[in-house]
Amino acid sequence: MMLTPSDKLTQFLMRYEAFRATAYNDANGNATKGYGHLLHRGRVNAEDRATGPWTEEHARRVLSNDIGNAAVGLELALVADVGRWLSQQHVDALVSWTFNIGVTKARDSTLLRELNSGGFDVVPVELMRWIDPGKPHSLGLVNRRRAEAYMWLRGMYDPLP
Repeated sequence: MMLTPSDKLTQFLMRYEAFRATAYNDANGNATKGYGHLLHRGRVNAEDRATGPWTEEHARRVLSNDIGNAAVGLELALVADVGRWLSQQHVDALVSWTFNIGVTKARDSTLLRELNSGGFDVVPVELMRWIDPGKPHSLGLVNRRRAEAYMWLRGMYDPLP
């Protein structure tokens, strides 16, 4: 099985992970740069600031690599039979979600356990469960999960208003 994310997914993620040339602390307080690239766990430090800004071109290359890593991690967590039945929109929705939460959390998720058991219909509901429980809900994250659910269900890649 080979999960290949589409160019549409790259454009989708570039809209949700707006470009930032310099290091910043993401919503979880982790050092991030470019299009949502995790530099390391923990806040931005002096070394992060000293590396200087990225160009958008460099950030796109890093994003492409990050998307590939999310796809490989997801692929390893899926039962082979499931992978054969995933459409492009399914692959892209799952890779977007995996990119956002991280491969380790995705591998250990109820979403993938359900999917590996044949539960295609529960994926949109399970996606919506990944909105930072215990924290105030970010409208951006809620919209992203909705967009991933619509991508899964209908192949719609445009972010919701």
